[in-house]
Amino acid sequence: MNSHHQIRLKGKGKTPLLILNDFLFYFGLFFFSFFYSFFFLFNFFLFLPFFLFFFSSFFFFL
Repeated sequence: MNSHHQIRLKGKGKTPLLILNDFLFYFGLFFFSFFYSFFFLFNFFLFLPFFLFFFSSFFFFL
């Protein structure tokens, strides 16, 4: 395994390629977390009337 974490443990400075790799990793992580939260909110607002109808009918039959 010749990953950049192994290179970083040797005490060498970061080359621009490793900085770009970290930037792409954190940017992808942020972008996918943001997209996932947006998709979750969209599904929540999409299924909110269904959940309200289900819980109201459930409490009505309770």
